[in-house]
This record gives sequence, C-alpha cells and structure tokens, in this order.
Amino acid sequence: MGIVKSVRKLLGLYKRPSTEQVMQAEYYQKLHEENRAYQENNWLVPEMARLLTCSPKSVVEIGCGNARFLKAVAQHVETATGLDWAVSPMIGALPDNAKVQRADVTKDEIPSADLICSGDVLEHFEPSVVESVVAKLHSRARHNFHVIACYDDGHSHLTVMEPAQWLSLFQKIDPAYKLERAWVRRKQKPNDQVCIICNF
Repeated sequence: MGIVKSVRKLLGLYKRPSTEQVMQAEYYQKLHEENRAYQENNWLVPEMARLLTCSPKSVVEIGCGNARFLKAVAQHVETATGLDWAVSPMIGALPDNAKVQRADVTKDEIPSADLICSGDVLEHFEPSVVESVVAKLHSRARHNFHVIACYDDGHSHLTVMEPAQWLSLFQKIDPAYKLERAWVRRKQKPNDQVCIICNF
C-alpha cells in the first residue's frame, strides 16, 4: 500500500472497493495498467517444471495477466491459450502457438485443453460462483493445477479459505484432487498462506 493510501487508511478515509467494483473487468484493467505487482508477477512461472510433468500438448491459463507464463510454457507445448477479462499492457509479442483471449470465465466458454492452470486467480471470484467456476475448469481439462492465495489482500480476494477448505471444494468435484503444497509467501506474515491444488 502506498504512502497516500496508508495515511488515508490511518485517517479512516481509505475505503475498500465494493464487491460489485471488484467483480468488474474495468477494476482489473486499471490494476494491470497501474499496479506494478500485476505488471511483473506471475505465480505460475516458478511451477513450470511441475506443470510439465503431466506432458500437456495444450495449455489454458486462467487469468493470464502479463502472459509471462504463457510465453514460457509455449516453448514446451503445441498450443498455449491465456484467458483474462482484462488485457495487460505488458503482454507484448506472443509466440505463434500462443494467444490471449478476453473472457469472463464465469460466463464465457473455456477452451478444452490437456491442462488448465491458474496462479492467484480463484480467490478473486466471489463465494457464490467459485464452486461453479472450479467445476467448469475441471470439465474442460483432464489435468488442473491452481495456485491459490488463502488470505485477505485488503481489496480483491473475495473468497478467502484455508488450504483444507479449498481442497474440500475441489474434492467435491473429483476425489483425485490433492493439496500439492501449502506455504507462507510474500510478506512472510503467518496468515499470508498460499496453496496448490492439482489432480496429477
């Protein structure tokens, strides 16, 4: 949080955006255009080797953001597709076998693939739709791999659950899902927990 926001928060002037604001593409478009973390981070890049163990020929990344992972994984697969409802100005040129599509995965069609993955995306859906989104992702790919932030970020994490709760949600759809890993990341605060749920 910047100095101005910190001061405003201390003075009681900082207001957390409403759920209605957060659930609009315009909100994320502004973050992609102005927020350095959104422009630089992609939490799937460090998981590349693990993702490739399922030998996918086609990959769909949900919430592809700056497309850093999409560009990297395209070197190892036949097709790589990124879906996001905002278009990051950081995407730049893509390999011939990669593309980015603007889509709202709560409503729009999701392409089928060998692997569907996401990095810090699922927690941005509100609780009323997150289970149906997970079921939809499961139905479109044999393999799923999702990095999930399990903490309140103060503005856009709408579904905040413990790793075991996320696992339970996935296992309602298919018992094959497992908790690959859970750890504390980023600011190293005890509550800033992250987990990976996958089915391979």
